[in-house]
Amino acid sequence: AALDHDIKGKTTTFEAEHKECIRVLPYTNASGQVYVQLYVFCDKNSIPEELKEAAQEFFGETGVELRWTNLYNYASNIPNIVSKDFKQLEVSQANVICKIINKNLPVFSKHRNITAIQPSLKVTNSKQTNYPCIRVYVLGKGCIPVGESEIPNAVENCPVDIVDGFWLETIDTPKPLTAHKQEKYLRLGASIGVRGAKTAGTLGAIVKDDSSFYLLSCDHVINHEWEREIIHPGGGHYLASLKYHLTEYQNWINRIIEPENSWMDSNLMPKSIFEHLKNQVNSFYNATDVQRHPKLEECERKLGELFSEKPRTVAYYKDGFRQNMKIPGGSECFIDVAIAELTDKEVEALKEKGYVEIIDTTNYPDGNVSRDGSQNRAKEWCKSGSSTGYTTLKNHYYLENVFLKTAEHERPSFFPGNLKPPETYVGDEVWRVSCLLFPHNQNVFSKLGDSGAVIFEKSEGQPQAMSGFGIVLGVISSEAGCGTVAAPLFSALDLLYEKL
Repeated sequence: AALDHDIKGKTTTFEAEHKECIRVLPYTNASGQVYVQLYVFCDKNSIPEELKEAAQEFFGETGVELRWTNLYNYASNIPNIVSKDFKQLEVSQANVICKIINKNLPVFSKHRNITAIQPSLKVTNSKQTNYPCIRVYVLGKGCIPVGESEIPNAVENCPVDIVDGFWLETIDTPKPLTAHKQEKYLRLGASIGVRGAKTAGTLGAIVKDDSSFYLLSCDHVINHEWEREIIHPGGGHYLASLKYHLTEYQNWINRIIEPENSWMDSNLMPKSIFEHLKNQVNSFYNATDVQRHPKLEECERKLGELFSEKPRTVAYYKDGFRQNMKIPGGSECFIDVAIAELTDKEVEALKEKGYVEIIDTTNYPDGNVSRDGSQNRAKEWCKSGSSTGYTTLKNHYYLENVFLKTAEHERPSFFPGNLKPPETYVGDEVWRVSCLLFPHNQNVFSKLGDSGAVIFEKSEGQPQAMSGFGIVLGVISSEAGCGTVAAPLFSALDLLYEKL
């Protein structure tokens, strides 16, 4: 019992100290021996050696076996078990189950392997049924963490359907896209981030009051503990673009010149690597009569632009929210939104352009914000994110609600400043309640790097004009399908207006 208590505490602590860990859970094997399962999300095929070493040092004295699961591989290969004939609960059924979930959050808080909860239809033998249920997303389906009991089969006579799955905030991605390229004016869908931070997200909208212009994004994208300066592109995206084009340059050099040294494996700064690679190319062509290869010239041009156009300051953080809030109508939902005041230079560039552009589409925002996404008719949603670009969703008749449970490492920053925990704070557990869920079982709508993107609703009769509706804050990946998690834009702007 003492070992069980100790190992439970140690897994919680390690999860809190390492942001790569979605969950760190203790289990027992068939022989009764305790082992620790580390569920991590690393944007690569292998677990970082430094994380493995840290875990070995931290748990070493306990003598327990460490087992690793990289959820990046899982998220990249989601089994497509739900048919294209996607079905949903009736709105009245979903509302009843939401109330049951809200009332019983303390019950679900006792289970550390739970990652999210939502009203849904039960999935049996890889097929959706017509039976309402509480869908519970877990990591390690079929296993019970040390010191815990089984998740109930039903709560207040509502069946519980357990599926493997997890959620992530959609911040950061290494793939260079149009959104990461600088223009003289800001565009919706562009990459932004905090100066000095390694992560990046998306510029969702440009908003204004009587005298000032602001960019809008998620609070978790642009709110930093000690830095207010917002840059475009985000630092993580800029460095990833450098690495991508340097690697491409090195590969073409290897193919054409066959050099003795590969500078990409060195510990030099990107600028120094570029200079060494250029010297290799120049030495080769100076010693031969061969004409310079156009691919090498193209790589040099792209890298030259990146080094000469480093991320620029576009705004300064003003205010935001990242908490459960009461919204008009008396209900409560999680809001993750912030604004940053644009610099005079950025305002002038936008005024000179004359209109707001959305990356990768000729569609445009009509300046309106839609309040109701639950009308019983087909809709078409779209967004431009700094990771996935312009994507669309069709034929979702109403939006679902999902309750997200945070990992340990997210909790110290969940209530920044002097904000008080919401009523749904239960012991050491924190829930993000009634987030909007846009299911997309067949096609990717959002992924890492899209946090802050505004989801627009296309207007009937004016297919190019669009009204703002939600703000992308995360994604869910599970055996029952995928979904984009968002906060309602109207409520977010309303609360910001009241605060300012």
